Amino acid sequence: PVRLTRPGLDVGPLAWSPDGNTIAFKVAYRAGGGAGGIYAIPKQGGEEVKLTGLANVNFSTSLDWSPDGSQIVFSDLVPGTEQLAIYALDVNSRNKRRLTSPPRGDWGDWDPRFSPDGRTLAFKRVRGFWRDAVYLMAEGGRIRRLVEDSDVIWGHAWMPDGNGLIVSTPLGGSLLRLWRFPLSPGLEPVRITGEGLDAITPASAHRSGRIAWVSRLEDTNIYRIPATGTGAPVQALSSRRVDAMREPVTPRMAALPLPATAPEVGRSGLQGPTAPTRFASPIWDAR
Repeated sequence: PVRLTRPGLDVGPLAWSPDGNTIAFKVAYRAGGGAGGIYAIPKQGGEEVKLTGLANVNFSTSLDWSPDGSQIVFSDLVPGTEQLAIYALDVNSRNKRRLTSPPRGDWGDWDPRFSPDGRTLAFKRVRGFWRDAVYLMAEGGRIRRLVEDSDVIWGHAWMPDGNGLIVSTPLGGSLLRLWRFPLSPGLEPVRITGEGLDAITPASAHRSGRIAWVSRLEDTNIYRIPATGTGAPVQALSSRRVDAMREPVTPRMAALPLPATAPEVGRSGLQGPTAPTRFASPIWDAR
């Protein structure tokens, strides 16, 4: 590995430029002073360049580069509120404009993703705690909802052909799975991943036609400790099944008992459930 950024930077989500030569990323804090924002750096390293400042450098929402390389989209505060909206930055002029206006009471809009042809933007609208939906914004600003309000959506990515979205959501179940949502009205979503573990943060490689995601398992157990606060915790009840991440004290049924594991990354075909192959990070470059 090659270190690109200098010490003292608190670096967050990143996005590759379409030509694969530049990386845009968020910086929340610069040691010794200086405001955070969105920066860019050549892939071989060098001096990072500040593209724009951010009122709220939120590492829980990502950024994306348009296929033609002219724009970067990201989330930032709506002026005078605590809500996040989607903004577009012109890479050349550095002009920033707001694209979305979340309804009053919603937390705001997260994780913008350009379609492969750059004509549509997909983003997650956070309605509240574990209440999410996915919306599409076409050229001209028209917005429609693709994925109805869910208890949680943990990542979305475009299909390589641009005809659908891959979304991590329970869709009525207890575990997060990957679903393929067609863009055409009236077509039902198709499940991609199988049973057993949460499948989150999907990413797609447009040229190879593959997807990557993180498989995770929370093994939650109950411990006891004296009311005096002294002594070490002692395990009182051990969960032997996959736990639902949204209800950490309640074990959920699964196909078979599994021990606690670290997050893993897998890849699969796009047509239906298959056995994943473990490999590296689910952050694809543009090539």
